Amino acid sequence: MHSSARRIIVLSLILVLAGTLQGLAQNADFATVDNPYQGEVPFTLGKPSSPMVEIAGIRWSTIRLIPSTTALESGRRIRTVVEVTLENTMRSRAKVLIVLLFEDGDGNGLDRVELKPITVGGGKKKIFKQKIKVQSDVLGAAAKLYLFAEVK
Repeated sequence: MHSSARRIIVLSLILVLAGTLQGLAQNADFATVDNPYQGEVPFTLGKPSSPMVEIAGIRWSTIRLIPSTTALESGRRIRTVVEVTLENTMRSRAKVLIVLLFEDGDGNGLDRVELKPITVGGGKKKIFKQKIKVQSDVLGAAAKLYLFAEVK
């Protein structure tokens, strides 16, 4: 074999291996968990939390709660957008049910919010947004989110 042919073959192998390793690295970022999933993530209002779990073919990378105001006056219910990033690795559609449990720094429950079911198309990655209302005292005191998710 000529040296130019060898170079082409070696270069092709390197590119194939690099693509394979990159794909494996992306999969390694997600922990495969049971369906339904239950787990806890740190929480900071307005900033994304990263569950990084794969539940029955659905990859859940981020959740973020964005309040309509930064003035958290005690006793007020604050309109808040819940932003969830999901990717469906399967061909068929899936419905995802998500429940958020707000916890303080000691793990004491503050509030529970059930989101409307989210439908994720087969092979799609999407950011879903839902509006909820949460007591300002809960938003101010929450340090963790205990997450429950079920894929149907």
